[in-house]
Amino acid sequence: MKRQVALGTAILILLVTMAGCSQGSGIPSNENEPGDKPRVYSISGENEFIVISNGEIVLSTESEKFVGGELSFKGEALSGIQEFRTEFYFYIDDDKTVINSNSASIEGSEEGLSLTPDLGSISSEKMFSPEAWAIITEPDSLHFSLSGTLMNSETFEYNVVLSVHEVAKGAM
Repeated sequence: MKRQVALGTAILILLVTMAGCSQGSGIPSNENEPGDKPRVYSISGENEFIVISNGEIVLSTESEKFVGGELSFKGEALSGIQEFRTEFYFYIDDDKTVINSNSASIEGSEEGLSLTPDLGSISSEKMFSPEAWAIITEPDSLHFSLSGTLMNSETFEYNVVLSVHEVAKGAM
């Protein structure tokens, strides 16, 4: 009888341990142990008008960082901008979830604004939920949008589907 209780206890402990090991969040940063090097993912994409390059997501045990990268135009860059907005976003259950956005406007000037290539960054201790991370890493799920109005009241909008690829674990 004692042998059956001991065997049953051992099996129960083994099953609980195995169940605990299989329940992960799906976010690679949670796979890292303290002191592990960050995981780095590249972000890029383009359409017929603009290119987004050098973007990245850095995941570590201490923080998660989103770097928008650089914006460049395939033709002539926009100038004389009255107002604009940039957004990096994805959808969860048809709800738009914005990761990072920037906007600017100008009044009282005839020249207008010019765009800088730097698309900004944001970091947080816990930026991505397991559900969000699963969606972001699916093909064609992360998007970039640039929209606004020129000084002559003409509007513009550019949308790009972005690719997210793991560059390296422990690259930094």
